[in-house]
Amino acid sequence: MALALVRVAHVAIEQSDLARAVAVLAEAFSAHRSQGNRAGLIACLDALAHLEARRGQAQAALRLAGAAAMLRQTINTPEFDIVEWTLPGFW
Repeated sequence: MALALVRVAHVAIEQSDLARAVAVLAEAFSAHRSQGNRAGLIACLDALAHLEARRGQAQAALRLAGAAAMLRQTINTPEFDIVEWTLPGFW
């Protein structure tokens, strides 16, 4: 369910409902953290990068995306498809 929240956040970001995205991401982060789901936490970082990109904060977006990529490599987990789906042309 927590990963579904991350997907809901991406949709909210695409719809420019940033307040909803922040609220949903806070819930997703809390759920992934309590479950010890590191891959889920990385998905939250990706969504935060998406949020910052939508806000026009390119430097913050790139830092968050870089942190997510580094953590993803550290735990050897693949990138979620949602990133490519929601950010065509951004990367």
